[in-house]
Amino acid sequence: MAYMFDATAEQTDGLTDWVLLGTLCSGGEVNLDVTLTVPVTLDSRYGGAVGFLDWQFRVEEFPAEDTDPQPPPTGDDGNLLLALLMICACCAILFFTAVCKRRKRV
Repeated sequence: MAYMFDATAEQTDGLTDWVLLGTLCSGGEVNLDVTLTVPVTLDSRYGGAVGFLDWQFRVEEFPAEDTDPQPPPTGDDGNLLLALLMICACCAILFFTAVCKRRKRV
């Protein structure tokens, strides 16, 4: 685990400028885990204390380059017309099968 900030609450620990948290490709996600560590010797008068953090995030967009990672193929590159024709053929077969069964009953 990497620590970005390790100081007491009244100190900035050098965090007075933007800090790069990471680089994401379009559609990427990341979880940001925050852990507050307090000393065991902390007085009980802080038990009901409330604190506030002002989180500010800045996003920079960089132009896409050929060397950027590409998303994995999803298999959506099939022929749509062929798929529609297959669906129509299956529906026609089901329809004619139902008609033939109905004629045999009559």
